[in-house]
Amino acid sequence: DSPTPQRPADVPQCVTLEIKDAAEDESTKGAVDVEDDEADFWAQMGFAVEEAAAPAAEASSSRPGMGKKRKSVRASIVRSVPKAVEGAPAGSEASDDQGMPTGGKYYTATLPSGQFGAILYSTKQVSKNIYYTAPPSFIENIGNRSVVAYTSSDSGVDRAGISVGDILLKVEGEEVTGPKNAMGQIRKECNSRHGFSGINLALWKPPPSISVTLAENQCMVEYHIKTTTAPATSFDWKSKYVVVGGIVSEPNVINMYYGKRDYDKAVSEITASQPRVSVKIKSWSLAGGRLLTPKPKTVHYSTKKTPWYYFVVLTQKGKAIKVAHPMLDGLKPVFEGVKRAIKHDPYTM
Repeated sequence: DSPTPQRPADVPQCVTLEIKDAAEDESTKGAVDVEDDEADFWAQMGFAVEEAAAPAAEASSSRPGMGKKRKSVRASIVRSVPKAVEGAPAGSEASDDQGMPTGGKYYTATLPSGQFGAILYSTKQVSKNIYYTAPPSFIENIGNRSVVAYTSSDSGVDRAGISVGDILLKVEGEEVTGPKNAMGQIRKECNSRHGFSGINLALWKPPPSISVTLAENQCMVEYHIKTTTAPATSFDWKSKYVVVGGIVSEPNVINMYYGKRDYDKAVSEITASQPRVSVKIKSWSLAGGRLLTPKPKTVHYSTKKTPWYYFVVLTQKGKAIKVAHPMLDGLKPVFEGVKRAIKHDPYTM
C-alpha cells in the first residue's frame, strides 16, 4: 500500500476527502501557532520528546539551493527517552571501567570492500544536534571522541552495521583520540591494504536513553498548490527524500531529493568541494515560516486503505509545503525537525 507519486490517466481527479486531527483536542482546533501542551501529542502516541537546543551555526561557503555548508549534523527524535533519564542532573552520569557512560554497548565491525561512506565529528560538534537530548554529564564523559555523524546508503560503514551516533574507539586495535586522528588511522590502513576491506574497528553504541536520530525520511510532498489544505487526491503528492538541515545545509533549510541515494551523492559532492551538485534539489528556507499544523492531521483517500498523516508549513514567502507519510512514526522525524527549525529561527524567537 505504498503511495503512488504520479497520476494515472484513468484515475478520477477528485475523490472524497475527509480531514481531521490525528489526536482529538478541542483546545487546539483552529490554532496555527506552535504550542506544546502538557499532554504532548507525541507522548500520547508513545514517544517521549524533549525540547531541543538550537543547532550550531558554523558555516563557510555558500551553495545554491543548499544554504551554507556547515560543520554540524542533522537530528530529530525517534526513540523514546525514558522519564528517569530526562531529569538527570549534570555530573550524575556513571562511567564503566573503560571511561564510557554505563548502559552502552561495545562492539567490533570489519569493513567490507567499497567506499568508507561516513563522516566523523567530535562529540562537542554534535552535542546540540544528534545528542541534544543527552545530559551535559554524558557529553562530558564522552570527551573529544569520534562520533559517526553521517553514513551513506550501502557504503562500507553502512554494510558493517555501524550507525549514526556510534562512537569509534579503535582502528586495528589502536586507540583513536578524535575525528582527525581516527580518519588518519583509517587512511593509513586503507593505503597499506589498497582499500578499506578488512579494516577492524572497535566502537561503542550509546544506551537507549540517549536519542540518536535524524530529521529526514522518504515522504510524500506537495508544494505546487497554493492552498494550505491537503491535496484532493493521493496522486497529487510526490515521493521525495526530505531533509531538514542535514550535514551539508543550514539548520533552518528544508531540502528535498528524489531519494536517499541522491542525498548521499549531494553530500559526497559538497564535502569534496565540487563547484556544482549533479542531483536535483528542491530547497526552501524556513526562516520566518509558520507551522500551520501544530499537530499532524490525517487525510483519507478512497484509493488507500489507511489514512495518511501530514503537516503544512508556510514559508515567509508564502509557499505552502505539505509533507505526508502513511505512518505517524515515519512523519515524526521531519515534523519535529521542522518544529525545531522554526522555533530556533532568530526571526521567530
